Amino acid sequence: MSRQFDVIELLANESLTHLPLNVSSEVYRMFDKCIRIYSTPGEESRLRLHAPAGYSGRVQVCDKTFSIIPSVLIENALKYSIPGTPINIEVFSKGRKCVVQVSNRAKTSLDASDAVFKKGVRLSADRDGSGNGLYLAKLIAAQHRGDITLTTKPISADVMEWTFTVGLPEFPE
Repeated sequence: MSRQFDVIELLANESLTHLPLNVSSEVYRMFDKCIRIYSTPGEESRLRLHAPAGYSGRVQVCDKTFSIIPSVLIENALKYSIPGTPINIEVFSKGRKCVVQVSNRAKTSLDASDAVFKKGVRLSADRDGSGNGLYLAKLIAAQHRGDITLTTKPISADVMEWTFTVGLPEFPE
């Protein structure tokens, strides 16, 4: 619930994305915490988190805004993925960056583009949402000297694999 208030506050005051990066954090642990929040007790989670042995993805973050990134990516994957299919979250190092890839399969022929990161753009009109989550996640990634991109790959006539990739500078730089 408090995360919803943070999102509302950020929408009302986007200057919060100019706050300093004030703490070192482990990306793997942040995604793991979000997975636990979004998992239903007693059910096998569709969310699968992977990282090379011993890699945690230490980055410098703003403790007020950073957790919105994993929350938005996981919530969107759960909302738009085909029920029962796995959602894969990979955390790894590449070129001195911590990279996170969140992949899911969606029943759609829509070949989404970077337009999904624009304010008010929704992936689908038949799902609840404001169209602001990915917009805010993109702003917050930029605050953290990183970026978020989307790639899509057709799996069949009406199924697409969507992969959101976040790249953030590893700490220490």
